[in-house]
Amino acid sequence: MVFSSFSVKNAIIKAADVLIESKAYLEELDSYSGDGDLGISMDKGARSLKGFLDTSEDQDIGEIFIQGALFFNKAAPSTMGTLISSAMMAVGKQIKGQKQIDEKEIPKLLKTMTNAIASRGGAKIGDKTILDSMIPMSEAFESTYESGGDFIESLRAAERAAKSGVETTKDLIAKAGRARWIGERARGYFDSGAVLCWLIIKAFSDIQ
Repeated sequence: MVFSSFSVKNAIIKAADVLIESKAYLEELDSYSGDGDLGISMDKGARSLKGFLDTSEDQDIGEIFIQGALFFNKAAPSTMGTLISSAMMAVGKQIKGQKQIDEKEIPKLLKTMTNAIASRGGAKIGDKTILDSMIPMSEAFESTYESGGDFIESLRAAERAAKSGVETTKDLIAKAGRARWIGERARGYFDSGAVLCWLIIKAFSDIQ
């Protein structure tokens, strides 16, 4: 399967729609371990990103990611907004000049996004962050795909791994980001960033 710039734009729009639709849920989750603004921030970033994509005629997929990252971060200059923008920017730089993406490149791109977020945020798995779902998601997609699974099977394996990752965050104490100052009070709740990652991969894995 080969993805054109048009299909990539549609995929990014789909991810943005997930953030917009999940605004209230993300606000609620973030209120337990942050300041409750995650849903608002992601909604603003996603709407700005969609606005850019609606008018962009660029065929360079790398440039689409790079410019999209700038629009997202300008509208959502929060911690999560910066992390997502950093991931998009890293992917954009890696594939700059390409007008299509082969599905075989997806595992590498997921790893690039994960590494960018880990590097920018200074967190690791077990710190009760987005990485607790993102790292298992990326690894599951890669292992399933490289073991002979097709693209959809790999997406579904990634979704299951991301969901399991989310569940592990319930009993963790945050060791990174704003939530670390809350300590024990955040125990018993899922990390909102981890949930965010799972919601996005779930939207793509729900293909019938």
